[in-house]
Amino acid sequence: MDINHQTVDNLLLKLRQLNVKLWIEGDNLRCKALDNKVLTPNLISELKAYKPEIIAFIKAANEAKTSDNLPPLASVTRREYHPLSFAQQRFWL
Repeated sequence: MDINHQTVDNLLLKLRQLNVKLWIEGDNLRCKALDNKVLTPNLISELKAYKPEIIAFIKAANEAKTSDNLPPLASVTRREYHPLSFAQQRFWL
């Protein structure tokens, strides 16, 4: 991982710890904090400096979340009797 990715990862981690929410509207990066005092001028300048990387990260995360690459769920046959787990056996015996 190069230094730029580490910096963006650290920035996103810091924002999460400060309860700052990020999202994309069109090509704009939006943010909201529960406490506006958290969004200091230094933090805002960091957001502006890494805006393209943050937008790319959010878009990639959204695409992965809505990806149809998952295999379909297969149904399984049910048995009438399901054996107890070891923990259940210890509990009941």
